[in-house]
Amino acid sequence: MESIMINKNVYHISCVPFEDKSEQDKDGNYEYYYKGRNISFCRDKEWIEGRMYDEEEVISFFQNPILAFGGDFEAIKVYLGKEYGIRRFRFLERQSKVSVYTEL
Repeated sequence: MESIMINKNVYHISCVPFEDKSEQDKDGNYEYYYKGRNISFCRDKEWIEGRMYDEEEVISFFQNPILAFGGDFEAIKVYLGKEYGIRRFRFLERQSKVSVYTEL
């Protein structure tokens, strides 16, 4: 676990690799295969999670990061860009029975 300080707030960051894949067919191929990292930011008792896929420049948060991070979000964007090459940011927004991604 890594920690960073932004505007006198300490964020603890956990980054865990994941794989999501189908079963292999008889030739050893996968119908789908994804790799990436789940990342969480914790500050005091507040935390927010996101997912980054390998070879993509986007992170998908599971809630609005601006509401969670407030003014610290711009510095967190810089951190994610430097550490993971992230250039696009979005969050999952639940709208009645449908969930959609909102770009930031």
